[in-house]
Amino acid sequence: MLGGVPGAVGGMLLAVYSQAVQPDAYNPAVTFYLYTLLILGGAGRILGPVVGSVIFWFVVVCADSFLRQAIGSGLIPASLISPTEVGAVRFALVGAGLMLLMIYRPQGILGDRREMLLGDR
Repeated sequence: MLGGVPGAVGGMLLAVYSQAVQPDAYNPAVTFYLYTLLILGGAGRILGPVVGSVIFWFVVVCADSFLRQAIGSGLIPASLISPTEVGAVRFALVGAGLMLLMIYRPQGILGDRREMLLGDR
């Protein structure tokens, strides 16, 4: 991480790969996902982002697969959610999960509660 900003590393890698920096090349969803996996695993640990990315990938893929199979089998009516809207629903589920994580476990899965306290340094 560069300066504590996880999106900076991805931005630098994109700039090196494409040999140019253009504002329209950055996708806000990628930055949102990077912050989510960082917060999920715990930013205070070395393995936190790694564990967060594995858990995040598993949950996103399972949610996508479940929604598509539920729509295909008729468990969820196509009038409620169409197969083309699964990505938007998945994005909303990630947002809801991030809000729940910040309410109930703001330090992340591997983080320590004492790291989050400002006066305990």
